[in-house]
Amino acid sequence: MPKKFKELMNIDDLAEYLGYTKRTIYKLIKEEGLPATKIRRQYRAKKSIVDKWIEDKIYRKENNN
Repeated sequence: MPKKFKELMNIDDLAEYLGYTKRTIYKLIKEEGLPATKIRRQYRAKKSIVDKWIEDKIYRKENNN
């Protein structure tokens, strides 16, 4: 498998990585814009992009206070 695909996470991986339930992960994808793409009917997300998304959310929240 090419290196660029090794960091792809599925819903279970995302839930474990972020410390949320799978249901919450689906909600974050649909309502909050958590960056994930459907590949063969299953969501996948690249870890580095998820990390960037979290950093951006924190930055926006800090600047809105």
